[in-house]
Amino acid sequence: NANKRQRYHKYKRGQFIIVKFGKRTGTEFSGTHPAIVISKDDNLFSGNITVIPLTSKYHSQYLELGELLDQSVYSKLGNGVSKEIFTIKEVRDILDTSKNLDEVVSRISDLNLPVIKDYIKYYQQLTNKYESMFKQSYAIVSQITTISKSKIVKPINKLDPLSELIISNSALDKIDSKLLSQFTRVI
Repeated sequence: NANKRQRYHKYKRGQFIIVKFGKRTGTEFSGTHPAIVISKDDNLFSGNITVIPLTSKYHSQYLELGELLDQSVYSKLGNGVSKEIFTIKEVRDILDTSKNLDEVVSRISDLNLPVIKDYIKYYQQLTNKYESMFKQSYAIVSQITTISKSKIVKPINKLDPLSELIISNSALDKIDSKLLSQFTRVI
């Protein structure tokens, strides 16, 4: 249908995303980096979104936010793997008939199911991805920009918790204060 509008993913204010900012022009931010969604009222029909890029490199003009990602990422990963594995009939049968946790672990390992190996591989990919992000984060507020949603990197597999990662309200408040002081007359 020619009149059908394209639909996009809807992002939440404060959501942690990965963006391909592209090639540098002048002093613009470039490359693939984490960013924070600043847009307040995103919707399914908007193809653009406003973000603030993040870096782990200190600069006196950057806003220190601390560690935005913490060990809860691993909990989300583990929960995703568990949820998927428990949908496998053979695993449910083992859970129903085993006497203790050691027996459950042993019998699931003995199954040697390719799907379980896939979930373990997915988990390892994701832990490798997120390990490098457990660093001090700085918001480059001066580089606030509106991007096409097509520049946002999709989660790497179905267990990736990327779409659930939202920074704290206190970190968002710091960003809001910096935006006000840097771009308005309000102090």
